[in-house]
Amino acid sequence: MRHLAIQSVGTALAVESIHAVAVYRKKDGRVCHLHHVITYTGAERRPQREHERNARSYAEKMGHDPDGLEFLHVANFRPFARKYRVDLKRKVLVEDETHFKSKKKKIKKKEARSK
Repeated sequence: MRHLAIQSVGTALAVESIHAVAVYRKKDGRVCHLHHVITYTGAERRPQREHERNARSYAEKMGHDPDGLEFLHVANFRPFARKYRVDLKRKVLVEDETHFKSKKKKIKKKEARSK
């Protein structure tokens, strides 16, 4: 799967780093919100607590209950999947394929019914 990267062109400032904060449910590792913080060359880096506060705020705005949520910071984030979850044992971001597998089953069921 190919993902777009953030690039600077012309007179725009260069991207120094992309920091991601995964807001996830601590009971199962499901990522509720993946918050991106882009730092441009010459800009001051913001503290992790500020990233967490912003990420939590967005997760709440999307209707997620803040109780039971945890944060995973991913420095120099590069997108590698369409959907993510947190591996609770290793505390790393991994691709979550469960969503796509269940959709494939539904599609196959619909095709079978239409025959």
